[in-house]
Amino acid sequence: PALSGPYRVITQLGVYGFDDTTKRIKLLSVHPGVTVEQVLENSGMDIIIPEFVENSPEPTEDEIRILHEIDPTGIVIK
Repeated sequence: PALSGPYRVITQLGVYGFDDTTKRIKLLSVHPGVTVEQVLENSGMDIIIPEFVENSPEPTEDEIRILHEIDPTGIVIK
């Protein structure tokens, strides 16, 4: 539909959503071992940072297996 768009953005640092009113990108969670400061240092965007940012859950063994299947050479996933 014409009024739809991305719902979530997932990077190596965290998970992002969008503010309902402004549609600006908003940090929802940081991945294990990542800080909000690292997200800000590595972004060229003006990200909304909520007062409390959750930690992303650790990936399951099955999720890790799938990630290695889509990145067999380890370019992104070490």
